[in-house]
Amino acid sequence: MTGGGGGWWGLLEWMPTTTIWCGGAGDPDDPVEAAKRFVEEHLPEPFDVGDLSREAGLSRGHFTRLFREREGRPPWDYVLARRVARARDLLDDGARLSDAALESGFYDQSHLNRVFRRVEGTTPARYRRDRTIVQDEGGAAPED
Repeated sequence: MTGGGGGWWGLLEWMPTTTIWCGGAGDPDDPVEAAKRFVEEHLPEPFDVGDLSREAGLSRGHFTRLFREREGRPPWDYVLARRVARARDLLDDGARLSDAALESGFYDQSHLNRVFRRVEGTTPARYRRDRTIVQDEGGAAPED
């Protein structure tokens, strides 16, 4: 194709460029690792998969596919699992249920209850009660 308007070279100038990432897991520039770091740093804050994909520097669809391929689950399932793990740690440290919910990134205690039960198979209150019973049985007798 020749002639006015730049020919096919003009088309190349018009086409958007795309950066293709070719690193592996553990690579500091790895988009999945970047998203996971973002999750850990912003766990109690409100964010969504769009924020994670922007942090990774990928389109939402491409990021979601890559994350699922690498981690074996969708990004939001990963976020919820990390929030539940944080809530478990806080409950183990004696935090109130409402405080554990907010400090883990849940909207309220009810939201924590629903997600915790789905992920752990029990409620946060029952989890804490069962942990307390096990610790009491395994440790020294309580002092009177």
